[in-house]
Amino acid sequence: MTSIIKLGGSAISDKGVPFSFNEENVKELGRALAETGEQAFLIHGGGAWGHPVAAQYGLNAFSYSKNVIGASRTRRAMLMLSVKVQKALLDVGIGTFYMSPQHIVDGARVAGDLFSMGIYPLTYGDVIFEPGKGMRVIGGDEIALKLSGLIKAERAIFIINTEGIIGEDGETIRRISISGANGFSVKEIPIFVGGRTVKFGEVLQAIEKSSSDATGGIAYKLMVASKLASEGIVAYFVPPRSQEIAKAIKGEDIKGSVVIG
Repeated sequence: MTSIIKLGGSAISDKGVPFSFNEENVKELGRALAETGEQAFLIHGGGAWGHPVAAQYGLNAFSYSKNVIGASRTRRAMLMLSVKVQKALLDVGIGTFYMSPQHIVDGARVAGDLFSMGIYPLTYGDVIFEPGKGMRVIGGDEIALKLSGLIKAERAIFIINTEGIIGEDGETIRRISISGANGFSVKEIPIFVGGRTVKFGEVLQAIEKSSSDATGGIAYKLMVASKLASEGIVAYFVPPRSQEIAKAIKGEDIKGSVVIG
């Protein structure tokens, strides 16, 4: 079975401390991969590295820019972070093969061969160039959505720095069923929580969002999860603990949140 695993920037760094790095949380992912032995396409976010630099130069995922210096500095920051991620995974015996998000379509074609060799494809949020438009940020969540149409993934796992998606009552929403997600704005997507239908907008009011997040924050993650669910891919939101990550990889019950179709 193949999973798409997104290691969130908030799980591998403290977004309030520029260029901080949580090596142990990355190793927790590595230990889960080693335990399960399952195939996975790995993605990591920008956290305290890519987001503040992108914000400094006005780069984001929702508009185009021609700021070459900003793009260069953002890409450099992400490359430096990815080196740390790859080393932490190597330290626990997980080998990765980097694939640029600029060429993710071509990269996904060889993922099967990498899987057969026991190698985990790895990419991360970055700045991409689109001919005739310019440069923009592509976040790890958007990459996860694009990958879902390129590889046969059964589940998508989002590793975040909380116990899951937190509701307005401060409790983790364990199970979310998406209804008619296509065509709705993020805040208008209807979900079933506790036997009643509510809108994401109601839930999001109590969720802290980073002002420097260039890729949409938790709201965008939920939108991606809803689209994946509509494609039959179960989305898990789990904390950076190896036992919970391993359960999600195996499709078992977790202590985080599950978004289904």
